[in-house]
This record gives sequence, structure tokens and C-alpha cells, in this order.
Amino acid sequence: MKTLKLLTMLFAALALLAVPATASAVTVFQAGEYPADVSGAQEGSEEPTFTMEGGIAVKCKATSQTGWMGQAVETLEVTPTYSECTSSGAATTVATEGCVYRLYAGTTAMDISCPEGKTIKIAWGTCEVTIGGQSGVKTIEYTTKEGSPDSTTAKVALKELQYTKTKDGFLCPLVGTGAKSDGALSGNVLFKATNFAGAATAFFVGALTQTTMCKEAKAACGAPYGVGTAVEATNTSEPKFKYTLNGKAETVTCLSSGFEGKTVAPAGGGVDASISNFTFGLCSSTNFVTCSVQAVNLSYRAVFISTNAAAGSGFVEMVAGSKGKHPSIKVTCGGIECTYTAGVLRGDVTGGTPATLSNFTSGSPTMSRTAGDATKCSATLTFEKAFYKFPKPETGGVAKMWLTN
Repeated sequence: MKTLKLLTMLFAALALLAVPATASAVTVFQAGEYPADVSGAQEGSEEPTFTMEGGIAVKCKATSQTGWMGQAVETLEVTPTYSECTSSGAATTVATEGCVYRLYAGTTAMDISCPEGKTIKIAWGTCEVTIGGQSGVKTIEYTTKEGSPDSTTAKVALKELQYTKTKDGFLCPLVGTGAKSDGALSGNVLFKATNFAGAATAFFVGALTQTTMCKEAKAACGAPYGVGTAVEATNTSEPKFKYTLNGKAETVTCLSSGFEGKTVAPAGGGVDASISNFTFGLCSSTNFVTCSVQAVNLSYRAVFISTNAAAGSGFVEMVAGSKGKHPSIKVTCGGIECTYTAGVLRGDVTGGTPATLSNFTSGSPTMSRTAGDATKCSATLTFEKAFYKFPKPETGGVAKMWLTN
């Protein structure tokens, strides 16, 4: 393991009204693929330990901390649990009651956030202590652990943790009840990530140079598109979907396709657009003259990311939108409906007049069946790479877009 070196990776940030021409970098939590499930567990021999007045310690043999990322984020919320806990040999319960840890990639502080009326409740024997919501608790430090894939260790050494002694019964070592601010929490947590398909992917903390959706081909953008900009794509190739229906291989081909939406305020480090419409038309298959293909679970969130500011190019990832549901495709042939879902739809963006989208497909090799008769619809569907152009954004009646800084 070695201390994390900030990795520069050009990512997306939304151009709001007047974005400075000079790119700025932010430190963010990143995953190798999105969306990503993040999970943390105790690392090493040091047990997660809560310490309070007089050195009273509650040690737990295990902790689990889980979260989710739709893209690179500056703030990550994880839900903690603790198990197999003791205090001086006495069995102890640590109930987190829906409280979350709010982690900040760019600082050594974290917050504890709890639902109204809830706390982290620690109880043993005739003792009880509660830890409520609080901000700016220090310190927590992140270190990369290089591997295949990378993971991240959080070294937790929180001090001046506020807590309340709520029960001090017979033989309890606490000294009365009441609020205190001399608590501590220590222990290392190893965070890893998995993609939509459950396969391991990288999780690390690093610097991202923010991206701008630009009206001009300049690495340092001086003419950004703002919130509410229309985004529209139309196909330049025929999208194809391969699956098995009633035991027969089918290739569904659509002559027309497109999607549209508008840029919105950013939810993280990317240039976000809400995709309200995604269509496929004039579709037929190997064994059926007429089929239909429909995008379901709209709206989706499209995140534009720059990887080469000088060329104005990058990629776009289409993920779950405001409904929290992943992009899905319903294919109907011969009256049989089969629905398939992907964690992400992804393609490469090349800036120009117009900009183009190439190799657009699901982030995983296949999409998984989430609705339809399992005896008729195959378990997976392949979305063949498709190609599009962007008639919008436009400026002065001319379609143009570059992903720059």
C-alpha cells in the first residue's frame, strides 16, 4: 500500500452561465465504472473502537459501510453497521438507526447525519450512550491500495466526538448522564466498489479537472453552454439488439433512433443532462417483420466527460435518472415483451459541427432481463454498438459542441 497520489483525470462539470476559461480541479471519490456500489469493511487487526469518558472502550470485531455512486462525487454517504461488539468483555449493541457517515474527498473531516429523532445507540449492561448528528468531525485520511482493481483505505481517528450518556445504571462505569464531547472513534476501513453487474471495479480518491460543454473548439473554453441547453442526438447507423426468443436467435434492427433532453444543474462532478425521450423506430427482426423497441424507466441522466480537452472529445454515460431506475430496453416481437436493463449506456463523444457519438452501447457486455417470460425471453440481450450525431446543442443555427475545460 502506498499513500494516494492525486490522479488527474479529465471529468465533466456543468457550464453555469460564466465558467472561467482556466480549468479548476476538485478532489473527488471515483470508481472505475458507474454506477458503482461502494462497500467498506474493517481492515487489519485494529478493531473499530468507540471510546468515551474515562477511557471506556467499545470494540467491534466487524463493520460494514455501504454507499452508491452514479458518477464521481465530492461527497459520499455511507451507511454503517457494527457487529460482535463488547465493552470490557460485556456484550454490546451498536444500533445505527439509519444514521449515515458523510465523507468528503477533499478534507479530513466527516459528518454524521441521522434521521429526525434517531441516533447511533450504544448499549451494554446498564449503560447507554447515544451519538447524534454532528458536522466537521476529524480526522479521516484516505490512502490508495494499488491492485486489480484499486481500493481505498480510510484511516479513521475521530476525536472530540459528541455523545450523550442516557443511562447509568447499577455497576455501569459511566459517571452520571448528560452530554459530553470527549468521544473518539478509531479503526481502518477498506472501501471497494462493484459495477452494476456485481464485478469488482476500482475505487479511489483523486483530482478531476472539470469539463465544460463548449460552443468553440478551445481547450480552455470561453463560450460555455449553460443550464437548460437542449441536447439532441439522431442515429447515423441502425441500432441492433441481439437476444433469444422462444429458443430462436433474433437480431432486432431499427432504422431510426434518437434521444433528447436538456442540461441541468450538476449532481456531482459532471456536465449533466436529463434525457426525457429516447426512441427507436421502424424495427424488425430475423424472424418477425415488425417489432418494437422502447426505452423504459425514463428520464435518464446523461453525464458528459472530457478525456481530451485539446480535441474537445470524451464520452457520455447514461445512468439512472430522477426515478432512480436504470436504463432499460423493452423489445416486443410476436407480441412477446422482454425487458432488459443496464447499469449504464456509454459512448464516445467527438467534438465538432456537429459533434458525434460512437460505439454507444451498454457498459457491460450484455443487458440483463428484468421483465418478461423467462421461458421465452433469454436471460441477456446484447445492444450492438450504435452511432449518432448531435443536431443540438446549437448556436447561431449551427450544431456544434466540444467537451473542453
